[in-house]
Amino acid sequence: MADTYDFLSPTDQPALIGISTLDWLGKVRAALVELNYKVHTASNQEDFISRFNRTHYQVVLIEESFAVPSPPENMALAILQRMLMTQRRHAVILLIGEQFSSMDRLQAYQQSVHAVINPQDLDRLREIIQQVVADNELFMQGFMEAIVQITTWGK
Repeated sequence: MADTYDFLSPTDQPALIGISTLDWLGKVRAALVELNYKVHTASNQEDFISRFNRTHYQVVLIEESFAVPSPPENMALAILQRMLMTQRRHAVILLIGEQFSSMDRLQAYQQSVHAVINPQDLDRLREIIQQVVADNELFMQGFMEAIVQITTWGK
């Protein structure tokens, strides 16, 4: 089967969704569209990893048990968690699962993501995404300034 590509313009804000619970998917998609993200939805784990490797997504939301019966079988999440930071630095990754307390920094750290979200808080997902993205931009600001300096030395 040939891959289909959704081309992005330089002004697009791409977001990737890996969610198989239909109710959650609708809420996540609505929040991202409201925030002006260009949303791509993965149909399965292989599609998720393929899309993530092809596009520099700004925001990624994945369900703890995306397209699998239980969380330990979620290979897409496992690959993201083990991926080097240089390969995923461009993306803010949010993990949705019933066992999490939304915005619990320790749980997010344990899962190697930027934030965890309990599905009960999906009604305020827009605000959560805005906060997590803003926190990440503040955290990365010094690094990004250093990269600019390094790339402009000698010019």
